[in-house]
Formats: sequence, structure tokens, C-alpha cells
Amino acid sequence: MISIVIPVFNASGLVTPTIQELSVYLSQNFPDYEILLCDDSSKDGSREIMKKVAAGDKNVRL
Repeated sequence: MISIVIPVFNASGLVTPTIQELSVYLSQNFPDYEILLCDDSSKDGSREIMKKVAAGDKNVRL
């Protein structure tokens, strides 16, 4: 398994497209992977977006 850890701080506009592109690449190249998102006390709603992304992708976790 490959694990990718992504720290997030006030990046609400970047979370969804970044995870989508990374998921496409990883699913094509690695049969078993996980993306771990870590919120660093964002004030722009990043955490809520991260929760939605994680809820829609079994390989993404908070």
C-alpha cells in the first residue's frame, strides 16, 4: 500500500481538484493506496470540503 499525506491550511479551492487528479493517477498506477488529509486549523471551510471529498472516496481519509 502507498500512503500519501497532504497537510491542508486554508486551501478550500485546491482540495477537491487536487484529490481528484491524485486519485486518478494513483488508481491507474497503484492497486492499493490511501490519501490522508490533515487539516491545520483552516479558517476558510477547507475541513468541510475535505469531509465531503473523503465521504465520496473510500481511499481518502481525514
